[in-house]
Amino acid sequence: MHALQRTLASLRHNESTVLIQGESGTGKELVARELHRGRSLDSARDRPGARPPLVAVNSAALPEQLVESELFGHERGAFTGADRLRRGAFENAGAGTLFLDEIGELPLPAQAKLLRVLEERMVMRIGGDRAIPVTARIVAATNRDLEREVDAGRFRQDLYYRLNVHTLRVPPLRDRLSDIPVLVDSLLRAIASHLGVRPKTISPEAVSLLAAYEWRRNNVRELRNCLERMMIASDAAVIGASDVPPEIRGEERDEAGDAAAPPGSLKALKAQAERQIVLGALEKYGWHVTQAAEALGLSDHSSLLKIMRRHGLSRGTHRDT
Repeated sequence: MHALQRTLASLRHNESTVLIQGESGTGKELVARELHRGRSLDSARDRPGARPPLVAVNSAALPEQLVESELFGHERGAFTGADRLRRGAFENAGAGTLFLDEIGELPLPAQAKLLRVLEERMVMRIGGDRAIPVTARIVAATNRDLEREVDAGRFRQDLYYRLNVHTLRVPPLRDRLSDIPVLVDSLLRAIASHLGVRPKTISPEAVSLLAAYEWRRNNVRELRNCLERMMIASDAAVIGASDVPPEIRGEERDEAGDAAAPPGSLKALKAQAERQIVLGALEKYGWHVTQAAEALGLSDHSSLLKIMRRHGLSRGTHRDT
């Protein structure tokens, strides 16, 4: 991470294209934002008050038939449904930064057009006849091995070389567990701001449990979801070791779970708290299980369904009064 930070410092004021590689959830967009920050500082110094934008495009989320329109824009009447002119991401980025996330998911036809834009530094809207200069810095990111994608014929070799001017590799969280105490402190402040609540502190014992866990699913994203879940579950000002999820503590849950615990016991009280938290999330998201599971920091919707079965939760269940 120190080497990555040194490279970032040297690239902040550089115009070259950057390719960021790393597993899902490692924080590739945060790296892109740090690169953009240097560009923003330069613009603010040269033109006080100027704040060039950072435009982020998730290539994996774009329908194939709309990729070119999203990236390059289109003229009115260019195709059925194009009832007005649309500026693409390259134009919208202006003199700022265009962040092309999940670039490995871009369809081959769009790859060819993207290559031409990068080579000529000009973009033409669909249905247009005027070339528009491209001034944005291009930062791309992927969790795929692009060299293997090239060998498999799924990614253009010439585009790979064009993007691979500078490569930054973001290590997974499990390879930098010593960063967790600093990350936890930063993430807790961000979560509190997002939820609109007062920040909480976390006990050294809880941090030790988090630092001992191998974060293999979604890296920093998984850690953030876990901390949000802990913050919501804890009634105290300090998040303790008992608030750390059982799977992080290395404990197994009984499928019958806490429902069989004696009334009034700590185990029963925790079960009741879990039930209320899960029920609150389900109600907030209209009983959309996938969205509620994501908000609770669970790995997938099946984990939430298991908890719902354990507590006998179904649509129509009401909160305890």
